[in-house]
Amino acid sequence: MDRIETEPAATPVPVKWVAGFQTFKAAYLLFLFVKSMILFRAFPGPGAVSGEQLLSDLLILLLPAAALYSLALGWGLWRLRPWARRILLLAIVNCWMIGAVSWNGLFFGSAIFLGDLNCRALAGVLVLDLLVYGCLQWYPGVSEAFGARDDD
Repeated sequence: MDRIETEPAATPVPVKWVAGFQTFKAAYLLFLFVKSMILFRAFPGPGAVSGEQLLSDLLILLLPAAALYSLALGWGLWRLRPWARRILLLAIVNCWMIGAVSWNGLFFGSAIFLGDLNCRALAGVLVLDLLVYGCLQWYPGVSEAFGARDDD
């Protein structure tokens, strides 16, 4: 009748910070969606819709889906689900491949030297991504908390 009960692994503090950031990001995306919908109703566009306006409206409509994605990642990280860690690490690598090191990206292009606010924001996001990636990949005890092997 000796039963050994195993306690669930405690979530490391850096993972809690990353999960909280993902949850904050979801809330912010929903806030942007609501504000955009209020502005959209307050200032309806003229009868003809340009391609650029259509793309902008489509991206606004995708904000709730992006918020749900971010919220799911935050929940998965908080609960130490390996799928959440893998998806976030792959998303960060993908973001770097597209936004930073592509031929017209931030580092190979001359955009980093232009001083444009959008380029500075992208640089900030990429640096934040590096911190999150480092936290989830190399911070002591994080890989083990997710049940990852050493050769991961």
